[in-house]
Amino acid sequence: MELQQVRYFLATCETLNFTRAAESCNVTQPALTKALKLLEYELGGELFNRQSRPMKLTDLGYHLMGKFRALHELKSDITAQARLFNNLDHTIHALGIISTIGRQAFLQLVESLQRKAPGIEISLCMHSQDILKTQLREGALELAIIINAHGDIDRFSLTPLFNEDYVLALPKNHDLLQQDRICVNDLNGVNYVYRTHCEQNDQIDKNLHAAGAAVKIRLSTNQDAIAMHMIKSGLGVSIVPKSLITHDLEARTLHDLPLTRTFNLAYLTDRDLSASAQCLHDIIIQHTKAFHAP
Repeated sequence: MELQQVRYFLATCETLNFTRAAESCNVTQPALTKALKLLEYELGGELFNRQSRPMKLTDLGYHLMGKFRALHELKSDITAQARLFNNLDHTIHALGIISTIGRQAFLQLVESLQRKAPGIEISLCMHSQDILKTQLREGALELAIIINAHGDIDRFSLTPLFNEDYVLALPKNHDLLQQDRICVNDLNGVNYVYRTHCEQNDQIDKNLHAAGAAVKIRLSTNQDAIAMHMIKSGLGVSIVPKSLITHDLEARTLHDLPLTRTFNLAYLTDRDLSASAQCLHDIIIQHTKAFHAP
């Protein structure tokens, strides 16, 4: 079966006349009728009742007409997407990504974008949640990957990408590792490294307060690399996204704090995406369908 046969069939469905269908397809009538005969032979039955006046579709023709239309529309969509993709050469597009995204998730995403959209030069903007939301609202960014923290997200369209759990990060020799279960109230009086940029700080602080756990903050930082290094050196513990845990740290679940964050692809609902942004949007969605955060 060839796509031009599908086009000839649909044109004949519209006109119920071989001559007019051939004219609309800009081919001769013999060429059109020959192509349709070959199609009918391949399908094992006639698509048109040629004895009827005016000509009519057979039951098989009626049954397949919708499927052929869908096939023709798919072909048109593929062609349009290919032209769009080819026209993206030398396009520069900024993509906002929340700065706390894990290294593995970040690298996999960037590799996928570079492989599937080689015509787009991507400028990565790594910022905090609040800065990314501001840049989206002001139009400095069209797309950004943010999480589902509470706040001003009414104007954003959010597409969930993947989830990630929070865990308690500890140095290798910490006393809490001797316990079978660690709960939030076990953190009372424990030295703590406070990540000031964490999107879930309000929720974490609320749970610590509710459990009567007054942690001793030894260091506050907005840099994950510094925070994790200080935990490794024994300065304290911290509640962090699981993806930040490295081989030289221990991670434990807090049994009464099932905290999770959802990464979302965000854009303004009242603003149309540019061609390059739409291309990146589609690639990110396709990439994360099979992706799970570590």
